[in-house]
Amino acid sequence: MQRDGYSIAFQDNICRAWCDANGRTVVEVYRDEAKSASTSERPEFQRMLGDVNRHLWQEIVFYDLSRFTRNIEDAALIGQIERKGIKLVSATQRFDTTDPSGALTRNVSLVIDDYYLRKLRQVTTAGKVTRAKGDERRGVVARSNASQAPFGYSRLIKAVDDHAYRDDLPNEMAIWVTSAFERYAEGYHSDLDIARWLNRNGIKTTRNAPFSKDTVRALLMNRFYAGWVAYRGMSAEWTAGGKRKRNPRSKTQWTRGSHVALVSDELYERCQKVRRESSRRPTGRKPTTAHIYLLNGLAVCSKCKNKMGCSMVSADTKESYRCKSHERGIDCLSHKHHARQEVLQPYIDHMIEQLRLPDEVIDTAIALSQAPETLSNSEKRRDDLNTELARLNRMYQRGAINDTYFDKELIRIQAEISGLAPVAPEVIESAAEEIAGLADAWGYMDAKGRHDVLHTLLESVVIDIDSGAVLKWNPRREFTSIFAAVEI
Repeated sequence: MQRDGYSIAFQDNICRAWCDANGRTVVEVYRDEAKSASTSERPEFQRMLGDVNRHLWQEIVFYDLSRFTRNIEDAALIGQIERKGIKLVSATQRFDTTDPSGALTRNVSLVIDDYYLRKLRQVTTAGKVTRAKGDERRGVVARSNASQAPFGYSRLIKAVDDHAYRDDLPNEMAIWVTSAFERYAEGYHSDLDIARWLNRNGIKTTRNAPFSKDTVRALLMNRFYAGWVAYRGMSAEWTAGGKRKRNPRSKTQWTRGSHVALVSDELYERCQKVRRESSRRPTGRKPTTAHIYLLNGLAVCSKCKNKMGCSMVSADTKESYRCKSHERGIDCLSHKHHARQEVLQPYIDHMIEQLRLPDEVIDTAIALSQAPETLSNSEKRRDDLNTELARLNRMYQRGAINDTYFDKELIRIQAEISGLAPVAPEVIESAAEEIAGLADAWGYMDAKGRHDVLHTLLESVVIDIDSGAVLKWNPRREFTSIFAAVEI
C-alpha cells in the first residue's frame, strides 16, 4: 500500500479499466513500488523514459498527475515526452492539452501537487521536531522518532484526545541490554565478545538476526538506553536518489525522553570512556610489507555465500582468504579454515588459459546472449532487484541505514537494472577484443596487473575453503556469454 492510500494494484486496475473502455491495448507496465513521485530518479520511471526515447509507445496512461510527478521541476519532462508525439493520459483527470485551457488546468494541477508535497514535508518535519524535543508549554514530552522500538523495548500506541502517542516500554529483553552495558564497562569484553555471549544465549536482534560486533557497538553507543531522545534533522543537501540528506551525527540534539532508561548516565558514560581508551590503545603490531590479494573483494564462501576476507597465514606469511561470517554473528562451518592464494593460483591460471577465443567461440557467445532462457533469467533478476530496491527504500525511511549506504546500494542496484538488457553482439565482440591475447600476456604480468585483470573480468569467485578449490566463476555482464561459450 502506498503511503497516500493508493495501492499499486488499485492504480493498475483503474488504468486498465480506462484502457478497456477506450479501446487501448496495454503492452507495458511500469511500477515503482514504495517510491515517491517527488523525484524522477525512480528505476521504472527511468526505464519508461528510455522507452520514450526509442519511440515505442503512442500513449502513456497513469492514474493521476500526482502519480506521474509531484515535483514542478520535473514538469519539463511532460513537454519533452509530448514533443516526441507521445500522448500523456490521466485515467482519473480530464484535461485536453491540445487546448490552452486544458494545458492551463494541467499546469495548475502540477503546481498544487508540488505545493502539497512541500507543505507535507514542512508539517512532517515540525511534527518530528516536536516529538523528539517535546514542548513544555503544551505538556508534550520527548519521544523517539524511530519507526520501531529499539532492542529491549516494546512500542505501545495509545490515543489521547484524538491524537496517537507511542510509548516505548521495557520488555523481557531489557535485562540483556543492561547486562551488555555492565559487561562492556568492565573493560575486558569487546563488542565481538558480547555478540558471541548474546548469540550463545539464543538472543536475537529486533530483526530476528544474530548479533554481530557492529550491532553490539551500535547498541552500546545508543544514548536512548540512558533515557535520552535524539533529533538529527535534515540538511540542505540531497542524495543521488532525490532525498534530503540527514545532518551529520555531530549535529545531533539530545533531549531527556519520557521512556524508562535501562542504564544510568554514569554507566553509559563509563562505557564510552572504555571505548575511547581502547581505540587509543597501541596494538604492538610491526609494520608489514604490502601484499596483493588477487581475489580481494571477489572471493565468496561456498558454505554461507558471504564475502571472504584477506589474511596472512602467520606460520609462513602466505596470502590467504577466510570466511569472516562469524564476526557478523553468522554461523559458518568453514570460518576456522583458510584458502591459500598459492593453492587457488592453478585454478586462476587455468581459467585465463581457457580465454583463447577463436571466431566460432565468439559466434557461440553471441547466440547464447540472445537465447530465450537468457532473456527470461534477466526478467527474473529485474523483478528481484526491484523488490530489493523497495526494501532498501523502506529501510532508509525507517532510519535503519545511513545516507552513505543508501546511496551506494541505490547506485549499485540501478546500475545492475540498467545492465539487464540483452548484451548487443557488438558489445560481446568488443569484450572479446579486450581479452584477446590475455592468455599469452598473463605469464608476464606482475601481481598488481593480474589483480586488475581479474577485477575487470569477474563479479565474484565462489571458493570451497575446506578443499581450497574454485567452484564457480561469476563474470561481469559483458563477459558472461564468453565464459558460457568456453564453458568456464
